[in-house]
Amino acid sequence: MLLTPIEAAAFHTLAVEGALSVTALDAGYWNYELNSSWHGLQDAHLIQVYQTTYGSVVGLTDHGRAHARTFLSDVPDLSAPASVANRAYLNDALRLLYSRGYKPSTDPPTFRKYPHSPTRQTHTSEIISCTIRIPDSAYADVSYRPSRAPHSMLHLPYFRPGQPRLYASIATGGITPKQGEVYLKRHKHHLLYWQTPLLLVVPDPAPFASLLARQVKIGGIHHHPNLQLITLPIPSPQIQYLGAEPW
Repeated sequence: MLLTPIEAAAFHTLAVEGALSVTALDAGYWNYELNSSWHGLQDAHLIQVYQTTYGSVVGLTDHGRAHARTFLSDVPDLSAPASVANRAYLNDALRLLYSRGYKPSTDPPTFRKYPHSPTRQTHTSEIISCTIRIPDSAYADVSYRPSRAPHSMLHLPYFRPGQPRLYASIATGGITPKQGEVYLKRHKHHLLYWQTPLLLVVPDPAPFASLLARQVKIGGIHHHPNLQLITLPIPSPQIQYLGAEPW
C-alpha cells in the first residue's frame, strides 16, 4: 500500500495508540510547506473520522486494523464512537502530562472486561485507567521516603511510589464527582504506597469543588489532598462555511 511518509507515520501512530483527536493529528502530521497531511488515509479507507462529545476524533477502520496487523502484533480494536473518543481523550491527556514532565510507566493499563465474551478473549481494548510516573523533581522526593509496601511488592502495579493511577474519559461528558469518589475508594490503600495523589482528567474542574474541599478537610498523603485534577477542555465547535467564506 503506497502511502506518503506523513501518511505512513500518522497511520503507525494511530495503529499503536488506537485513536487520536483531529487536533493532535493536524499538529503532528500536517506539513504546510509540502502541502502534505494525514488526510489521504481517509481516501485509502484506512481511517474513519467520528463526530463525538470530544469533537472530531479518528480511529482505524476494519480495513485499517487488518493492514496494521501486518506489521504490529497488538492493534487496539476500537470502533464504537464512544470508545474512540475516550481513547483519543486519554492520549491527549497523556501528551499534556508528558509536556509537564510526567513520564510513561511500565505498568500495564487496566482494560474493560467483556461482560459476556463470545470468545476466550476476556478484555476489550477500552482502557479504564493507566499508570503514569510523576515528574522527576517530585519523584525524587517520594522515591527516597520509606516505602509503606513490602519490598517484594514494589515491582507490582499499584504499589510503586510516585506512580499513581490516571483516569480520563469523555464519551458521556467526562468523569463526574460521584465517579471520582468511587475511584478514591478503589485506590484508598494504593495511595499510601504511591505517596502522591490519584489523577483525574476532566473537561471542567468546577463540579469537583465540593469533593476537593472534603479532601483538603480530611487531609491525605502528608496532609495533602488525595486527588489531583488535570483540566483538558472539550474543544469549541468549529464553524464550517458552505460556499464562499464571509471575508
